[in-house]
Amino acid sequence: MSKKKEEVPEIGTWAQRERRYIAEWAEQKYPGARKIFNAPIGPVPEKIIQTFGFTKGIRFFRPYRPKIDCLVFLADKLIAAEAEIWIPKSAIRDLILYKQLLPQSPDLGEWKNKPMEFWLVMPERIGWVEEIAKQNGILIDIFKPDWIEDYVEKLQKYFTKEGALERAERKRRLGKWP
Repeated sequence: MSKKKEEVPEIGTWAQRERRYIAEWAEQKYPGARKIFNAPIGPVPEKIIQTFGFTKGIRFFRPYRPKIDCLVFLADKLIAAEAEIWIPKSAIRDLILYKQLLPQSPDLGEWKNKPMEFWLVMPERIGWVEEIAKQNGILIDIFKPDWIEDYVEKLQKYFTKEGALERAERKRRLGKWP
């Protein structure tokens, strides 16, 4: 599934980069394991389940539940992972919340009672992130597929004056400039 650097969409264009990032990580780390991406977690009100039944109630309440990037179902444990390429603050905050919500998820089946590991997947080591993760029982995996370095480099440039000028020139060439 690896793409060449030149196949990574340009910054400023819409693409599911973090979805690709977590999918590649999960497949490399846990090949063949059952995985769910963008998985809804947390409790579902009992009244919803009583009204609609278990399956329909879970489906009905899906939009109201937070979504974790990836769940990996292993024979002996459940892996919950959140990927963050650029701003790890939000991923750490989310994982701290997810540690409380995941055990309350009624649709986990037998994995509800198995050990759970919470992972933050990111491309670079950042000291304060590692410290907060450690304090909260979150594991970190530094994952660098071949395309990530080029993407991060472009992303850093995006917020510079040079990047703004390049975007303006591209808009002008495409006829989207006033």
